[in-house]
Amino acid sequence: MAKIVILNMKNAFSKDKVENYIFQINKEKLDNINFIICPSFLYLNYFNNTKFSLGAQNVYYDDDLCTGEVSIKELKNIGVDYVIVGHCERRVKLMENDLLINKKIKCCLNNNIKPILCIGESFDEKNKNKTYEVLKNQILTALGNLDKNMISNIIIAYEPIYAIGNNNTLDLENIKEVINYIKQILLKEFNISLNIIYGGSVNKTNISNIINIFDGVMVCNMGLNYNEFVKIIKNI
Repeated sequence: MAKIVILNMKNAFSKDKVENYIFQINKEKLDNINFIICPSFLYLNYFNNTKFSLGAQNVYYDDDLCTGEVSIKELKNIGVDYVIVGHCERRVKLMENDLLINKKIKCCLNNNIKPILCIGESFDEKNKNKTYEVLKNQILTALGNLDKNMISNIIIAYEPIYAIGNNNTLDLENIKEVINYIKQILLKEFNISLNIIYGGSVNKTNISNIINIFDGVMVCNMGLNYNEFVKIIKNI
């Protein structure tokens, strides 16, 4: 089964950089991965002619009109297949909670778009031994009132907040334990198994170890440099 690689381009690109990135990535042969590229809303249309799946970084949760938001129908009309939901930057900086995330997931699934649900604990929560409690609450609330068939279309991205945007050495044994716990929750509460990917300081050095544990990865900061991103995916 092909590994999943999600590139979260955040809001870091100019038009020229996007065009160059597309030119470069289209030359790569990435037959061994399911590559999902997630540019900002401004540049979604630029990636319609690439050979990879298209994802958005966020979505508005309802069908009503709301200035400044992007609706699921707009995303679907331009060929978006996936939407990142509940990224820690939105949880922390924009105060998004799991109830809102649940609404966004339902909105995606009702429109045949696959959500990429991000979950993860903070450094403080980890130090207080609340990792399992936090992850369980995030999963149960975000997936609340969804039937099994709907849930089966979700990808879960485990992104411990303390590991994002730095070069800290990853505790792979601890990560294995956390992943096993997530799998147990999904099996116990929903009787289902989902693709679980990892995000958090993924780089060319640690990718080979991470990819042996997970179904894939979400690459953010290191993916903003094309040359570094290629080094990562070549080691999968």
